[in-house]
Amino acid sequence: LPETKTPDATPPPQTPPAEQAPTPKDDSTESPVTEKMSPISQGPDGEMIPGVNVGGSSSAASAEALPQHRDGLIRATRTALREARLEEAVAISDTLVILYHDDPEILELRSEVLLRKGDVEPAMLDLKRCCELGRNSCCAALTSITDAVR
Repeated sequence: LPETKTPDATPPPQTPPAEQAPTPKDDSTESPVTEKMSPISQGPDGEMIPGVNVGGSSSAASAEALPQHRDGLIRATRTALREARLEEAVAISDTLVILYHDDPEILELRSEVLLRKGDVEPAMLDLKRCCELGRNSCCAALTSITDAVR
């Protein structure tokens, strides 16, 4: 019998990947806080902790020196709030809420920062969640603000 030759299974030719130009960044979806944030470390569960980089020489220097744990970030938020660096205080407290979203102390702190900045509605949402988590001072603050708004 004549030998039957089967066609070789040849893989498709591989073409080298084309060099692609970087895709332009679409800034239209960035919020003022997220465009100022960059990863600085890993959180307690291994997730990246957003850092704070709010611009300016003193803020940028303090952002690089930010502590990378809960209590240090709380102290940094309170310091920024005390020194009237409200944008930095908002950014740090936002980072804390991302990491510890069910922590009533952190929700209360961010509500204080937001109220100081004049953002009453988001502050009330934080106070409501904080109150739901059982922190009496948040319940009292929420009642006080609600009465004042009426």
